[in-house]
Amino acid sequence: MTEYLNPPALIALGMVGFLAAVTQAPLTALIIVMEMVSGQPLVLSLMSSAMIASAVSRLVSRPLYPTLAELQLGRLAPRLTVRESSAVGEADSATPGR
Repeated sequence: MTEYLNPPALIALGMVGFLAAVTQAPLTALIIVMEMVSGQPLVLSLMSSAMIASAVSRLVSRPLYPTLAELQLGRLAPRLTVRESSAVGEADSATPGR
């Protein structure tokens, strides 16, 4: 149907957009993809694609790395109540071999 003049350039734009949206780090995505495809002539196109994708990603989702840090630190995990924690302790003490 429609023929594109430069399919590799479109693929590189898609790659940088996807990576920038997932990591929400447009500069990192730009550098990685530009090095992968030797895309120095595409710098402005890759940069604009990365910035737009990152901005859209920030509008629809929480930042990736702070969210992962909160999960690792347990800030987003459900807290145990005193009753639940004592029930866990009783179950551990009832385990044979302890």
